[in-house]
Amino acid sequence: EVNGVVSYDTHFALNQVNPQVRVGMTGEAFVVLDSKHNVLTVPTNYLHVESNGQVFVDVLDAKNQQTHVEVKLGLQGDDSSEVLSGLHDGDVVVVTQTESSGLPGASQ
Repeated sequence: EVNGVVSYDTHFALNQVNPQVRVGMTGEAFVVLDSKHNVLTVPTNYLHVESNGQVFVDVLDAKNQQTHVEVKLGLQGDDSSEVLSGLHDGDVVVVTQTESSGLPGASQ
């Protein structure tokens, strides 16, 4: 670790030869541990995470009123999170500009 940056020595093989890639160069890699397709997702920054770990989103109900709804999450990424329960396809999620609570996924 140098200046808060963790480095790992790794070995890999390129699928194609690229003359711009040379021995000793550094690079960056993103490792995908799991992925799903055709699932309901919500942008991660729309999530409100309470101190007890419960996760909520704000949605518009049938009367066009904003409602705080608890959701259960599946896979989570930097940009979006899978919603296992609490939301349905077609629900209108409301985004409000609030000060960040400092918790992961809090509205910004």
